[in-house]
Amino acid sequence: MKKKICIFIIMVVFTFVGLKTINASTLTKTDYLNQIEELEKDIDNLKKKIDEINLKINKLNEEYNQLSSVLAGKITQEDMFYWFNYCDIYNTRACVRIQSKFYKTFLGIETSSATRTGSGVIIKEEKDSEYVLTSSYIVKNDTKYDKVKYTVWDAFKYEYSGILYCSNESYGLAILKFSKKYNDLYAVSLASNDVALNDPVCNIYSPSGYGYNHMNFSTISNTSRKGDDFSFPLIVNEIDVKSNIYGSMTVNMKGQLVGLTYYSQTSSDYQTNYSIAIPVSIIKVFLSQNGIAL
Repeated sequence: MKKKICIFIIMVVFTFVGLKTINASTLTKTDYLNQIEELEKDIDNLKKKIDEINLKINKLNEEYNQLSSVLAGKITQEDMFYWFNYCDIYNTRACVRIQSKFYKTFLGIETSSATRTGSGVIIKEEKDSEYVLTSSYIVKNDTKYDKVKYTVWDAFKYEYSGILYCSNESYGLAILKFSKKYNDLYAVSLASNDVALNDPVCNIYSPSGYGYNHMNFSTISNTSRKGDDFSFPLIVNEIDVKSNIYGSMTVNMKGQLVGLTYYSQTSSDYQTNYSIAIPVSIIKVFLSQNGIAL
């Protein structure tokens, strides 16, 4: 019976997974054992994929419920559903994860290092290249180290070596460039105007330890935050996350970029996080000064 079950499992997996067809009459006992071992690995991989899909579904449900609570009674259910799907299908493909590694070497051997991580947003695509807008904090070199390496991961987990195209701490912004491997990425468009108080927005970011990007819906709570060593006012919105979101995008209901998070801040009672973001009007000035036409 056990042998029949094994043969049945092999035939089913070959049929639905697309493995090579094997003539059962030519299989030895060793062949069967090897095939069973391979099948067990395939089943484990399928279980992991299923777990990832279930995790993604649960997260999407949480995000949609959050959107519903934020915008209940403010827009129609149809508009809410459209916005949610646009962000999930398009804007998340514009979100990347960035790691800046600063290090020292002696005789070609790394002796010490430090890293900064965060998110970024693709704002321009060329035939073979992508331009990523991010927070200048992420790429700011630590003076203790004389070397730096930028690594970028896109929404599909592909890894790239990034090049620092430009950075300006006065604006809190930087651009990384990388040569793409995948054609199904997305460049987000910029909004015509800055957001207003109480406007609904979505923050999209790439947290550590996850295989997909996250969305967080809220409303603008401040459009004229002063200080933070900037000469221009910043925008603030509440975010329901506990990980750093440096460089995350803030988009409006059209999926257009209205801000880029320079850093996040936690309330005095540690119950609320806030995104402190650079408005799109300043982003446009920064891009223009660095010769980036969209």
